[in-house]
Amino acid sequence: MKVLDHFKDNDSTLTLNVVWALGEIASPSTSGSLVPLLSSPDESLRLQTVWALSKFKGADIAAKIAEVMEKDSSEKVRAAAKLALEWQKRIE
Repeated sequence: MKVLDHFKDNDSTLTLNVVWALGEIASPSTSGSLVPLLSSPDESLRLQTVWALSKFKGADIAAKIAEVMEKDSSEKVRAAAKLALEWQKRIE
């Protein structure tokens, strides 16, 4: 979790791998650390965060992903958010 607190200072590959791992674990206690990364200027980090959050359950996470789907500046990230929401519906 400390890696995410300093993601601006870290190697981007390290941060992306931490985000991926947190998505695989999908512990409710970690979603709060991931959500702020949806505002990162780094498109690849936003993409990875969308996919990590797609593995979490809950209306609050779905709402955050839906917001990304509607407002993100990147077409890739918006498309990933749409697919992530569809994925969430399948795993419920």
